[in-house]
Amino acid sequence: SLMKIPQSISVLTRDLIDDVGAVNTSDLLQFAGASQFFRGESVRLRGARTLNPYLDDAIDNVPFSDNANIDSYEIIRGPAGVLYANSGVAGVVLKTSKKPLPFTQSIVNFSIKDYGLYRTELDSTGPLGKIGDAKMSYRFVGAVQDGDAYFKNLEDKRLAVHPSLQLDLNNTTARFAFDYIDRTTSSNAMNFVLSDGTLYTGAGRREGYFARDGMEGHKQVRQRMALLHRFSSNWESKLNVTHIELSL
Repeated sequence: SLMKIPQSISVLTRDLIDDVGAVNTSDLLQFAGASQFFRGESVRLRGARTLNPYLDDAIDNVPFSDNANIDSYEIIRGPAGVLYANSGVAGVVLKTSKKPLPFTQSIVNFSIKDYGLYRTELDSTGPLGKIGDAKMSYRFVGAVQDGDAYFKNLEDKRLAVHPSLQLDLNNTTARFAFDYIDRTTSSNAMNFVLSDGTLYTGAGRREGYFARDGMEGHKQVRQRMALLHRFSSNWESKLNVTHIELSL
């Protein structure tokens, strides 16, 4: 049980993610006392830089992503290397993805900020039927983001698509998921030197460290497969297989 683990653990639910409106992991984790070293999938716990967050208990070493398909975050402070290989001594962050549900549900969210950045999200799930004694269900999550970002010369455009299928047979679950994320954003805001040798410091929203045409594109294509078998209420086995392609 999570309540019996002798460590400091915080859980950020999907309701909180929606209330905050943050779509970057690093922005959201600040509400759980975790800092960052760049905006994206970076995590610093207890003053130490840790490995990137895990996705469904598997290492997810990507610099940038989008949390449209994330159901919750768990922040475990302190050593956790016994259960999570390669985790930092300061702790580990676990991302749990949205998975197919046994009932039909469709949700559409739309938001727009006062400076023009808009975002639309779709989350649809439900049963598909049976194959013999196995029950099949699906979930489709998508997000589109575009418009004017807060700073001049800064873009934050995103397209995220996350379909998944699940088969349940007695105590065994097989899940297949596909992730596609195409994102255009800044390449880590930094000061740059002007022609007179001084540092460019910016002046509010109109000038905020971002040079014109300085954006980068990040594309992520991933296939995930998980096989779970529950031996009892306290013991289960899990096999994760992931293939990912990143391009800039």
